[in-house]
Amino acid sequence: MGSIEEVGRVRREVLALIVLSVLATGVFLGTRLIAKWEQQRSLADAAAWYARGMSSFESHQNEEAVTALRRAYATNRKSRQYAIALAHALSASGFPDDATRVLLTLREATPEDPEINLELARLSAMRADLSEAIRYYHSALYGIWPPGRERARADVRVELVRLLFDNDRRRSAVAELIALTSNLPDTSADHAEVGRLLLEASEPRLAKGRTAATSTSSP
Repeated sequence: MGSIEEVGRVRREVLALIVLSVLATGVFLGTRLIAKWEQQRSLADAAAWYARGMSSFESHQNEEAVTALRRAYATNRKSRQYAIALAHALSASGFPDDATRVLLTLREATPEDPEINLELARLSAMRADLSEAIRYYHSALYGIWPPGRERARADVRVELVRLLFDNDRRRSAVAELIALTSNLPDTSADHAEVGRLLLEASEPRLAKGRTAATSTSSP
């Protein structure tokens, strides 16, 4: 009799354990589903705020753009796209220091991102911090560029050259132009532009070499 009661008790305990296991599994799966749903809803909210912010920014409603893009970025801080858009809006609204802080936070994860470094260079130039601007321009130039972006990279170098001209740094500008010629797209327009810049830098001999290259380069 005692053994029968013992068997019954063991069966009840096993059944209870099975029920508890099923309940625990259900709670776990339910929690995961809820968390996934909340994450998807959060991402959708961030995307909606981003779209609203970009629409305001394109309409030159900078204050509204900053508010919306702040919410998008606060909701999804992993988004590089939202961070850069917010930095643009902050800069356009007259808050370059806030824009710099956003970009520096983003740069911690990707220090060799050329777009982030370029934006930091421009913000530094706005603050008339030439040394910092040059440092970020160089970080952009020697960062990791995707294939096929040679034109954009050359444009960044020209942008740096013009900044150096504006700040009476002719020798540094010439050095950048010489570096540019080694990676210049082989078109007559590009060679002609470099020639004009070299003339502006009072380097007629180097400019003449660019003029000669123009006559042999493809249009």
